[in-house]
This record gives sequence, C-alpha cells and structure tokens, in this order.
Amino acid sequence: MSEEIGKELRTEISTETSTENEQPGDIVGEKIILRPMTLADTDLIVTWRNKEIVRKNFIYQKPFTPEGHREWFRTMIDTGKAKQFIVCEKIAGSQAVRPIGSAYLRDIDYEFSKVEFGMYIGEQDAHNKGYGTEITTLITDYAFNVLKLHKVYSRIFADNIPSIKSCLKNHFIKEAYLKDEVKLDGLYRDIVLVALFDDTKG
Repeated sequence: MSEEIGKELRTEISTETSTENEQPGDIVGEKIILRPMTLADTDLIVTWRNKEIVRKNFIYQKPFTPEGHREWFRTMIDTGKAKQFIVCEKIAGSQAVRPIGSAYLRDIDYEFSKVEFGMYIGEQDAHNKGYGTEITTLITDYAFNVLKLHKVYSRIFADNIPSIKSCLKNHFIKEAYLKDEVKLDGLYRDIVLVALFDDTKG
C-alpha cells in the first residue's frame, strides 16, 4: 500500500472500529472517491453488472436484476455483512465526479479477522487509467484501519491477468491456484486466490 495515499486517506475517514451495521463515509483518494452505495444506485449497479466487460470476471454470471440487488442490500449491506462503495472518478478542473464502478468488502468475518474484496469498472472509457490500483489501496486501508481486520483476500479467474497484476502491485501474495474450481457454460475455470495481511496488529 502507498504510504502517502494511506496517510492522506486516514485524514478523510474515521479510524474508529466500525460497528457491524454502521455505514461508512466517503473515502477520498487522488483520482477517485469511494462513496457508500445506496439503494438509489440500483439501476446503475444492474447496468454495470450486466455488461460483458464486468460480467465475465464474476463467478456469478446470471443476469443481474433490481430485485437481486435489493435482496443483496437487505441481507448483506443492511446487516453489516458487507460494505459496498460506488467508485467516482474526479473530473479535472471541477468539483464534479462521475460514477464509474463499484468496490466491496463481503462476508466480513470479525471472529477470524478477514474479508473478501472485489471491484469492477463499469464504464469502458475508465479502464486502463490506474484506477484499479488506487481502489485496491483505498479499500484495503479501510479494511485494516477502520474495520480493524487482519486479512483481505480475493478470488480471481486465472485468466484475468489485469486484476491479478493490480493486486500484486498492491503487495498481495498468491496463496493458491485452484484448478477447475468453478464450472461456467460447461467449462471448468481456474481461480487464483490472493491475499494481503496487516501485520502491524496482533
């Protein structure tokens, strides 16, 4: 994690341990802002998740619906089992921002101090701008310094090289290569398991 970004981030968000159903505040980075997702974002999330550039990298690849998203919100966000953000691109020369994707921490496990991380960029013209690396830095800093967790991990298709590289650039390590882990459209797919640890806390 970038030390400079980490220091700046900690000036923007509370470092108190979050309660299980507490909603986070904005997380401000250099090029992007992560704001908490609300139900008002349902149409945006559904549109992004059904785009091929996004859908192809998810293990769950069935058509995404507003009903399914509202169920996710009710069972995961409202219960504190997950935290989800809208990734907003800062517009140069103005105070405006543009929603371009989402990042989330799911299955938050306070007992074993770990959480699964995922993200996607839903706007094609926002790809290849380095946002993935910054999102990863911001969200892992939030997991370690606000949620006070020890481990952040991610499951990534083995052929999703950009996502794997982004995590490795942020000091994740490869924990495992899972052969034929899932079967999609009649084909078995391999999964790479990557993880980042906060070794500053016991």
